[in-house]
Amino acid sequence: MVPRIIIGILLLLGLPNYGQELESRRVPSPGLELSHYTSPEPWSIFVLKINLQAPGITLKAAKANKNLFSLATTFAIAEFNHSPEEPVLAAINADFFHSSGMPTGGMASGGVVLKPPIHHSVFGLTADENPFIDIISLNSWLEHDSTQIQIDGYNTPRPEEQTIIYNSFFGRST
Repeated sequence: MVPRIIIGILLLLGLPNYGQELESRRVPSPGLELSHYTSPEPWSIFVLKINLQAPGITLKAAKANKNLFSLATTFAIAEFNHSPEEPVLAAINADFFHSSGMPTGGMASGGVVLKPPIHHSVFGLTADENPFIDIISLNSWLEHDSTQIQIDGYNTPRPEEQTIIYNSFFGRST
């Protein structure tokens, strides 16, 4: 059993000091601490602290129905990805998206690019699962023998003379 934390696409908000009061704090699972703050503005803010060193805690980016153009609530995405072998312990709504369901920022999940990054800060994990926040870029190409073909985009309409990669997140066919 590998517990997971589903992240739609992570938007990190700083918690400014505007008179928040801690309403509650609990540990829903080893490695997780959930705090609830309120303030007179009125704000109700939930903060989930994740200990990435805790046994069995992993992070995973997920898209509604595993489709780039799909919409669902955070709860529904967590339910869709939950299984007895890989239970979802928490879910975080973490990006803005267009009415089509397409995230506004870049997104990759399990090493698969859904949408390339734009020039904004992102939350991500390195290959050895160390978290980072940075502005990133993507330079990719196809290589066969000694020939390289620059990849111009992912899961987007193909302009003339450009190489676009489509994957299962785009749909059943292109």
